[in-house]
Amino acid sequence: MLVLTADVTGDARRTALTVGAKDFITKPFDSVEVMLRVRNLLETGALYTRLQEHTDVIQAALDQQLANERAAQQHREQARNRIETVMDQGRLMMVYQPFVRLNDLEIVGAEALSRFTDEPHRPPNVWFDEAHDVGLLGALECDAVARALSRLAEFPDNTFMSVNASPSTSIDRQLRDLLAKPPADRIVLELTEHNRVADYNELACCLESFRAAGGRVAVDDAGTG
Repeated sequence: MLVLTADVTGDARRTALTVGAKDFITKPFDSVEVMLRVRNLLETGALYTRLQEHTDVIQAALDQQLANERAAQQHREQARNRIETVMDQGRLMMVYQPFVRLNDLEIVGAEALSRFTDEPHRPPNVWFDEAHDVGLLGALECDAVARALSRLAEFPDNTFMSVNASPSTSIDRQLRDLLAKPPADRIVLELTEHNRVADYNELACCLESFRAAGGRVAVDDAGTG
């Protein structure tokens, strides 16, 4: 709003500005000045509009980011609850896939594999990937190893059991304590390929006592992880 008036009193100026005028010109008018002031007001208005649009875009992006973060947090909490429920209620099931010696077809050992019956029904690797995402990979892997090793006494004495663990879990004290309980020469620790080895020296050091006692280490899908 640009006010053009012959009233040069201060009250007139204050009244115009109070009701929303952005500029105020009194007689006598200079046509060039009027045009320049109109142009300036239009430019200011256009700049404000662009700024407001830009602000709205930024706000919409921030709102979407916050919504995504809330959804992701909710997903993590649900995933964590699912995995903790499986462990707390003992609902992780182990199956055993035999190793057969080809020259005489004798079963010489078995690999302990995790199976999940809880919903959502998904392959085991998806459960372990989700456990990794919420910081429960070590706990879930150790739970699986503990359940597997609890059945070792049912295996013939001349057979071994292979259990799976990621490199990060393999340096965990909890897993090393689990591996120290049964006869080490009947255990094969299979390092899964899903996670990189952060420190080979640390891994070798942590497995030293297990290997010295007769435990063996296998590498799953070498070259893919």
